[in-house]
Amino acid sequence: MHGIWRIGRTGETGAEETGRPMHQRRHGKPGVSGNDACRTGWTFLAAACILATPAATLEAQSPGPSAGRSTQQGVYTREQAIRGKDTFAGSCTGCHTPASHTGAVFTNGWVGKSVADLFRYVSDNMPKNDPGILTAREYADLAAYLLMLNRMPMGSAELPADPAVLEKIRIDTASANGRGQRP
Repeated sequence: MHGIWRIGRTGETGAEETGRPMHQRRHGKPGVSGNDACRTGWTFLAAACILATPAATLEAQSPGPSAGRSTQQGVYTREQAIRGKDTFAGSCTGCHTPASHTGAVFTNGWVGKSVADLFRYVSDNMPKNDPGILTAREYADLAAYLLMLNRMPMGSAELPADPAVLEKIRIDTASANGRGQRP
């Protein structure tokens, strides 16, 4: 029988004639019974759920790429995209052409994702012969160049090399639904 209270053989609740609780009497010595361990486990589980709930709630309410800025709002500068073009020419043209990163290829792979996703992919995988060799700024410049290649508007501030900031910028195209926003 499981539960907090047990009926002893003498009909007393939770204790026998010795005055010891049932779980101590059954196991022959004071200590943690199976029921106490079970209750302790449930207590820890309940505490973990309570502690995790605010974090999960905050995460659900925090602005993600869909609630943040859009590439249609101009998130890079012309100068940055030109630096990205130069980096592309020096590090990427051995395997890629600019045309291989435009149109449906880019749209199908990146629209709706965050600029951080693009930044991480490029910095983790490119150049193919030596991934990660470029600086964070150079990878941000490459991302700006790819945005320019895909006719995303330029802005007055450079695209930062900080993935936490880039996470809040959603990649959208003007043709995504006619206004530059995905539904």
